[in-house]
Amino acid sequence: MYRTMNYAIRNLQREPAKGLIMVSICNNPIVTIGTDCENLTYFYFADYKPADVFEDVFMRWLNSVFPQSER
Repeated sequence: MYRTMNYAIRNLQREPAKGLIMVSICNNPIVTIGTDCENLTYFYFADYKPADVFEDVFMRWLNSVFPQSER
C-alpha cells in the first residue's frame, strides 16, 4: 500500500486518488517473472486504514480470479 496523491487518476466525483495498493501474485517456483507473476494495481479515494484496504482488494482479486460461479 502506498499513500500518495495522484491527480491523474480520479473517481466519478473528480477527486484525485489518495493512494494505491499493488497486489503481486506469482506461480511457485518463479522461473520468469514476466510469465509467472501478475501485478494488479487498485487506486483508492478515501482515507482508509491499511488493513481495510488490503481486505477489500484481496476480496476483489479473489472474485476476479475465482468467480462466485466456480466456488
